[in-house]
Amino acid sequence: MCSSLTHPPALGTQRIIQGNGTNVGSIVSLQCPARHKLVGKDLMCVMGSNSTQWVGQTYCQPLSFYEDYGFRVAVLSSIISSGIILLLSVAFITCCLLNCIKEDSKKRPRLPSPQPLGPAPPGESQGVPWPGERHSPPTMSWVYL
Repeated sequence: MCSSLTHPPALGTQRIIQGNGTNVGSIVSLQCPARHKLVGKDLMCVMGSNSTQWVGQTYCQPLSFYEDYGFRVAVLSSIISSGIILLLSVAFITCCLLNCIKEDSKKRPRLPSPQPLGPAPPGESQGVPWPGERHSPPTMSWVYL
């Protein structure tokens, strides 16, 4: 059996991952607080030549200014670029819809203007002859091929 880990780490929290924390094969992991990174591997209880011992070294190290600052810049940049992409996508869809509406209105036939009700003014015909009015038949033209 390995001795129990009596010296708690300066930073972080130890957790038993496997075993009971003292028998051979036990694995103890270290979890670091925010803005710290883990250096090293998990601790493992192994059987040595004459006794059991803990193998491995692990500790928490504070992030350097550049590691912490770089991460924040990367997150902020990704948020801003996502917003720009969303804005441009909405603008593109809006332009496409407006273009479709314009093309649709050009293709749609216009309705004829409404004809006035009642008798037409003298000299104008609405297509139906009035009594006493002469109506000439439509002229036809032939095309020979």
